Amino acid sequence: MVFTEGTDIPLIETVIAARPTVNASLYTQMIGRGLRLYKGKKYLTLIDCVGASGRHRLCTAPTLLGLDYLSVPLKKQTLVTGMLTQMQETIELLINNTPRSWILNVQKISLWAENNEINMRGINWKQGCDGSFTCSLGNNLRLIIDAADNLGKTSVYTLKNKKYSYPDVISEDVALQNAFDIAYEYLVKNYSNSKPLWDKESAMRWGKKSISERQIKLINRMKNNYSNIEKFDFSDFDVSTLNQYEASIVIDRLMGN
Repeated sequence: MVFTEGTDIPLIETVIAARPTVNASLYTQMIGRGLRLYKGKKYLTLIDCVGASGRHRLCTAPTLLGLDYLSVPLKKQTLVTGMLTQMQETIELLINNTPRSWILNVQKISLWAENNEINMRGINWKQGCDGSFTCSLGNNLRLIIDAADNLGKTSVYTLKNKKYSYPDVISEDVALQNAFDIAYEYLVKNYSNSKPLWDKESAMRWGKKSISERQIKLINRMKNNYSNIEKFDFSDFDVSTLNQYEASIVIDRLMGN
């Protein structure tokens, strides 16, 4: 307990976390033993043996203002500099235009649902930069749950991925959990034959395979489209390292889903 909370040895450069905790403040204190400034010390090496760093975050200047700094890929985080009042715009730009961020964002959804006690009903959701949830149903059709408003209400609808298409509303002004329940019932009733597309367990199962040649060709063709070159940053991004599930996330985003 002394080393966990009451030790001040600024020259510590490595912390090995071997104690699980669900207490965010305690986690911050534990890791904070190695965050003291010291001459010649450039960084802290954290070796997490218990997965605590996947549950908790340390406070930084951006996170104190509620900025989603950790959604930015590691290689891009050094670009989040400058005045705090301008960081939100920088962070949003890095999240929205970097393919690796799209993949990280999808991986965060389960953690978000767990922390907020939301049952997403096992649907293969992808979260947009506006906070909405999208599930691709094939044939350019998407099932969408809008981000909840200030009263916690949202809408559920389908939308064709076309310029002048209009939403086909399933339910409006419902609580977020109700929206996920309604979406699941809708999929079971109308898209049971397409379950491998919208069922997350199925998607993760087939998605573990290495990216297919067809996916590589499709991503390369779309990313080299002039408008996509202007909008998205594919530098330091090796398409061949993706699995099929990760590739589907990138494809969906490039197609506007």
